[in-house]
Amino acid sequence: MKNTNSRKETKTDASPVVEKPNSPVTTIWVDDVGASVWGRDVLVKGKPVTYFSVSLERSYRDRDGVRKYSRSFDADTLPRVIEACQQAHDWLFKVSKTPEA
Repeated sequence: MKNTNSRKETKTDASPVVEKPNSPVTTIWVDDVGASVWGRDVLVKGKPVTYFSVSLERSYRDRDGVRKYSRSFDADTLPRVIEACQQAHDWLFKVSKTPEA
């Protein structure tokens, strides 16, 4: 089993504002597994509300050394999937506790 202690967040901004369409708010990597958090701003009873979702992917290199991505995970990858999901959950919890400006 690979070491799951390697953690890297590509963005640390806790702001729920989505600046670019079709770009994740943040992506959390645990070794080769990434959890991307996506935000969607909608009006609810006239007030802006951001809803979040999370997508998962695994990176690997093919036999030619080209980086590829997959959305399927084998048994050895699942502990990193769990860790990435937990960190995404923690990030979302932190954002939900951030006072609105």
